[in-house]
Amino acid sequence: MQGKNHPDVGTTLNNIGIMYDQKGDGRLDLKYIQKGLEIMKKSKAPDLSRVALLTNVANAYLDVGTLDVALNALDEAKEFLSKQRFPQFYLIAYLNDTRGKLYLQQGNMDKAGEMFERAARGREDVASGKLGSLDESGR
Repeated sequence: MQGKNHPDVGTTLNNIGIMYDQKGDGRLDLKYIQKGLEIMKKSKAPDLSRVALLTNVANAYLDVGTLDVALNALDEAKEFLSKQRFPQFYLIAYLNDTRGKLYLQQGNMDKAGEMFERAARGREDVASGKLGSLDESGR
């Protein structure tokens, strides 16, 4: 029994963070999402659960302008995704979309546009049953 360190507790804290994000409270959003990630790490939650949460963490850090921490979370999420036996295209699209937001904040409009386009294509591929890719170069 994992009690307060159960992965579902981490997921619930993440959801509370998302709620605060929707309310426009970035401080509380970040607080709850960070707590959720800590629990997911302690509980040895499945990698795919961590990918979604790490991407949420990256988005929360982007919202407060902490780009280096956001990039680290995205890189960690990408590492988990690269180890999957079967590509998780919906998570790849979410990751690409968030990376596009990071590039946008850095002022790199070309890279931002590229990542947003990749996210859109990935979502279209998921909807039509086609394959997608994780690599920024299209591989």
